[in-house]
Amino acid sequence: MRKVKDIGNHPNIQSFVQAKLALYENQEKNYKTLYEMMFSERDNVMAEYTDGYRIKKLTYGQFRQWIEETAPAVRAALGNPKKDTIVGIYMDNSMQWLVAFWSVLMCGCRPLLMNTRLDTAILEQLLQEHGIQTVISDGKMFSVNTLIADDILVRGEPAADWGDFGSEVIFMSSGTSEHIKLCAYTGNNFYYQVCSSYDIVQKCPDIVRSYEGQIKHLMLLPLYHVFGFMAVYLWFGFFSRSFVFLKDMSPTTILATIRKHNVTHIFAVPMVWESVHREAERKIRSRSEQTYRRFALFLKLCNRTGNPGSWLAKRVFREVRDASFGPSVQCMITGGSAIARETLEFYNGIGYPLFNGYGMTEVGITSVETSHKKSVRNRGAVGKPFTHVQYAVAPDGQLLIRSKAMASRIVCGETVTVTDPEQWFDSRDVARMEKGRFYLGGRADDLIVCENGENINPVLVESKLKVDSCQQLCLFQSKKEGPVLIAYAPDCCDDETLQVITQALRQALLQAKLTGEVKKIAVTATPLMGEAEFKLSRRTVARKYDGGEFFILTPHTMDTHRKQLLSQTEEALCQCFAQALGKPELQIGITDDFFTDLGGTSLDYFMLKDSILVRYGVDITNQEQPLTTVKACCQYITKKKG
Repeated sequence: MRKVKDIGNHPNIQSFVQAKLALYENQEKNYKTLYEMMFSERDNVMAEYTDGYRIKKLTYGQFRQWIEETAPAVRAALGNPKKDTIVGIYMDNSMQWLVAFWSVLMCGCRPLLMNTRLDTAILEQLLQEHGIQTVISDGKMFSVNTLIADDILVRGEPAADWGDFGSEVIFMSSGTSEHIKLCAYTGNNFYYQVCSSYDIVQKCPDIVRSYEGQIKHLMLLPLYHVFGFMAVYLWFGFFSRSFVFLKDMSPTTILATIRKHNVTHIFAVPMVWESVHREAERKIRSRSEQTYRRFALFLKLCNRTGNPGSWLAKRVFREVRDASFGPSVQCMITGGSAIARETLEFYNGIGYPLFNGYGMTEVGITSVETSHKKSVRNRGAVGKPFTHVQYAVAPDGQLLIRSKAMASRIVCGETVTVTDPEQWFDSRDVARMEKGRFYLGGRADDLIVCENGENINPVLVESKLKVDSCQQLCLFQSKKEGPVLIAYAPDCCDDETLQVITQALRQALLQAKLTGEVKKIAVTATPLMGEAEFKLSRRTVARKYDGGEFFILTPHTMDTHRKQLLSQTEEALCQCFAQALGKPELQIGITDDFFTDLGGTSLDYFMLKDSILVRYGVDITNQEQPLTTVKACCQYITKKKG
């Protein structure tokens, strides 16, 4: 393995990690110590971002200076707060987020990492319940004192002495208003979270594999989330690795940033991996069924060859890799919810090591599958618990966790639980152990009780119910109708397709021997997850279904759906035309000709064609008469997709 840069005189990254942890072990475990440790390698590059066409970089020393010159202004804006005052941080991922985080801690306050995906009403209720009086925001206003980041994160003279840092960092769980938890972590808890990273480094060389001597982590997961903060920022920032920040979260920007910056590490939730996987398979199928069969055959072969097969995979699937994340990516980790086995097989098969991990807001990150064998990774295990963590499976099948790294306090409403690292914490996740490895089977709360008294585990069932035309499937318990299987089928726009999808779902239930238990099948044109959600919540799906929030496709509603779909397609195509022409979207009429009315060139049309091909999987150029208006393209796409 090529030596990683910026690790001093150490022979490898493992030695560097071990030495830095040994130094940390002998110091006081508080946030002031953590700050000094995280910013000790001042010359190493901490942040990379794109400014126009140029890549700009900030070292750990420059970032530290930015924080220390900004913290006095934050303290003044907070009104010289009392020790351990809670201050909310409501911001999307950015370098400013990190400046605000450390500045709040430096002021002796406790940062509350606010979940920006939650509804405003839920956040407002939580602020009132816990008496939180100040929020630092990147634009959104709250009923409490709201400080806009751009106004208060101003640089000045650094203070001579910062005194005591805040004693806790508080994470916010996701969920409904009655289930929101605040999980407080001390510096001691974070010390053990950092120690856990050494387990992975020792057991899994792939996680510290570099590209051209560099380790660069994409700042994709939200920093307010335990997975994003601990597994990305804390683990890699403690060992002074580089982070690549995104300009925005569009798929185009993400893929372009990965290639431009030679990103090596990407951690994400299953929704991200499965979305890219679906798009890659769609492109392969669009060539020909024979091409897809050859791809599937080689994928199966590469998954059987073990770790040495990665070299073969990179050769065989070079084109597929170039079309997805490129050659620089060395390691991927998924977590947050269950991931489909075929998605694991896709990435591990084409030469991107994809590992499955586990954690919770209450306990932090507790395990990652570290096997170098593809066959093991593809089975979806979450691995073995870290050194300072213990797992056990209770008689009812639920996973119990004991950990020194878990939150020291958990607050839910008026209930405050002070945790004991020697006591078992009930995760409410269904689990099993095989040969020392742990496998999860969904939430115990999601188990469906049938009329005959049998329990259905939706996670295990859904893995057997794959239907090509459906992007998402969810099996849940409806209060009104009992067990319901709902399918999101965005391309379903005629009665015949609806009948085919419904029959395929019935057949899948028959093969799973569940036709007696699941009697209701629903096909919807509404995504099962909202734009702000990054994992599926069965309780949310059930609530929306029972409340009539899903547009259910039936022969009686299909005509309305077709009209809505046509309108949406026209709007999207106007955006494609505008981007290709470099014009405002409002200047694009649905009957305007691309060349004669809008002044497009052949090169512009090529860009339009490529944009439509990527978005819809439809090639508009193979026509006797070129499709040159939004209306014509819309009709053609609707015909091909329908």
